[in-house]
Amino acid sequence: MTVSVLLPLYNSEKYIVEAIDSVLRQTFQDFELLVIDDGSTDRSAKIVSDFADKRIKLYRRDHFGLIDSLNFGLSEAKGELIARFDSDDICLHDRFMRQVDFLNDHPEVGVLSGGAYLIDSKGRQSRKAAKMPQLHDDIVFALENFFDPIIHPAVMVRKDILISNGGYRKEFPVAEDYELWLRLMRKGVRYECLPDPIIKLRRHDGSISTTKFKSCMHSCLRAIIEHLFWKRKGIDLAGLPLESRESVMEQALELLDTTCLVELLCWRHDLADKVKSVDIKAIFGFGQCIINQNKREILFRKRGKVVSVTCDIVDEIDILSAVQNRSC
Repeated sequence: MTVSVLLPLYNSEKYIVEAIDSVLRQTFQDFELLVIDDGSTDRSAKIVSDFADKRIKLYRRDHFGLIDSLNFGLSEAKGELIARFDSDDICLHDRFMRQVDFLNDHPEVGVLSGGAYLIDSKGRQSRKAAKMPQLHDDIVFALENFFDPIIHPAVMVRKDILISNGGYRKEFPVAEDYELWLRLMRKGVRYECLPDPIIKLRRHDGSISTTKFKSCMHSCLRAIIEHLFWKRKGIDLAGLPLESRESVMEQALELLDTTCLVELLCWRHDLADKVKSVDIKAIFGFGQCIINQNKREILFRKRGKVVSVTCDIVDEIDILSAVQNRSC
């Protein structure tokens, strides 16, 4: 199977050479590298264009944002598999080979991720690798408990799954991946995670997880609300007209803003003082959590409280009334 690597970038001149080099050195060579420059104002595009490799396709566009870049990349991709990658991270040399081999051997799996070594702005690696739940049931359990166990830039997905399910949604900035995993789960897509690291994940002052935390939390709440409406009421909010969907979401978020969001913000900052592991603080952008490998056990239990509160609010909202009130 062929692979299309989606690498969006914006003002990434500091790390882009190392990122692209790590892709070109892969042991699996049947890929195209789609670099989508989202209106960079630095030398990023010039640096990419200097690479003499026909597999690299550079697209220079106006600054529309990450989600638009990803969907554009999907529309241009020719491969059967989509490998996500970020412009400041590093692929281990056998990443693609391991993922392609696994997906060839397991046709029932639609989304495959892996672990990561964590590095800082200077490339210094932490002592321990970040490992995630490996099995589908454990990944689903984590997703439904307000935690994303899938490292987005380490993901390889079957393209037909992404295309047939509408790609990434602009309504979920900074949490477009978390919403996508929940939505694909509802469609019956199966997940797996390789047990060992396949990328080096860079964490620095410019990382989205450290600069847009509140927006990320807000988008994640929207995503879990949609999911709970489907799970508890059998209603697919994503299938409703935008105006009706927003009416329901406004009611839910009005109740949640003074409870869950504030609580989670305080919880995250409190943990920042108590949890000393740089690995944990870096890898979990919207609230730290540890999940025992292949076990349904969340060690920080407060997230369970958030989900239960959200469930109660979803149960209280009369969706038909909400939609009718919006249309009046």
